[in-house]
Amino acid sequence: HFALEKAFKISSVEKLRGMKTQIKELKLKINEVEDELVNKEQISIKGLHVLCLVHNVSITYIYGKQYCEFFYGDTVKGIIQRNEKKEHSLLYEDTLLETIKQTHWFIENVQKWVLLDNQLKLVNEKTKNQILHRELDFKPGDSVAINSLEARLEYNRRKLMNTNLFIWVKADLNQLPNGHLKISFEFLEQWYILGYPIFQLADRNLNDWWSRGHDLNRSIYGIHFIHNNFQGRNEKLTIKAETGFTQRLDFTYSNPYLDKKKTLGLSFNTSYSTSKSFPYKTRNDTLQYLTDEKILRERWAGGITLRKRFKFYDFQTLELKYTHTIISDTVVKLNPNYFSLNAKEQNFTQLLYTYSYDFRDLIAYPLRGRKFDISINKVGILPSDHVDFW
Repeated sequence: HFALEKAFKISSVEKLRGMKTQIKELKLKINEVEDELVNKEQISIKGLHVLCLVHNVSITYIYGKQYCEFFYGDTVKGIIQRNEKKEHSLLYEDTLLETIKQTHWFIENVQKWVLLDNQLKLVNEKTKNQILHRELDFKPGDSVAINSLEARLEYNRRKLMNTNLFIWVKADLNQLPNGHLKISFEFLEQWYILGYPIFQLADRNLNDWWSRGHDLNRSIYGIHFIHNNFQGRNEKLTIKAETGFTQRLDFTYSNPYLDKKKTLGLSFNTSYSTSKSFPYKTRNDTLQYLTDEKILRERWAGGITLRKRFKFYDFQTLELKYTHTIISDTVVKLNPNYFSLNAKEQNFTQLLYTYSYDFRDLIAYPLRGRKFDISINKVGILPSDHVDFW
């Protein structure tokens, strides 16, 4: 009977060396197919060649009438027949072969696949592993093509970097004794708690501030506090407190991963601000300011944002926001049309939809890639709103 070693060419053996694949049932399976085909006088035994044998997945290719047999472990999946016109037909029904047929798979395009080990190692300190797994397009137990493995690892490394949780990300690949591959990622996490002072001029620009006497009382100062990766799930907590020319307090919390599939995110924010000096009208293209010991303008605002992530690079967000503003009687007397005729309050609700496609190599400092955004904003969606426009 024919020997298995004759079925391998030297170049094929060298490429597969170190894989240590199991072939104990291969000979038996080949015999079964061989007997069937020889009885039909369709092939000769000498034309049998094994093209690929990796991790219990084998493909046998028979010249003459040209048959392909697929194995997975100890199970024969089926046989594909190909004629001289390279037309394929199924001899045995199988889900795998149906998939191959639908994708116009040809024997000349056989790629070698390797199985990822069950230990997908993610070395980090605070970030939860499930957040990192969300960015990867493979998981333990998957089979990946060898010839595209390096590029695929680089794409996944970039996606991990684009979470903005790490200073650097390194991918490592090791081959195990059983021929499987173990992929590990190592990270240097950022400093997630940040706080920095705020100082800005209340006027539109430096010239405007200088023309008004360059008084430091016309400045805004405070502190901005940010806690990224709040509980290791890429949440973000932001608190901003300002005082001086105006007083303002902002609070924002976002969680990009609410569901098990890590596709749905939610964030909300609220703010409160007061002003004892603000521009109430214009004269000759110049802002006229009003100053008082009492609060002249008071504003509350709040919003909630729902984000849906499709695959890796597509995002859709829907934001609902409400704003309520009150001005003093003094402002109404000096400018009755500040809002509308003698109105002291203004309320409006806005709804914003945004679609974003972001395929950049590095979001912080992109060198190549593409980004596309489209937004639709409706201000004034309730009958009681005082503002209505798109």
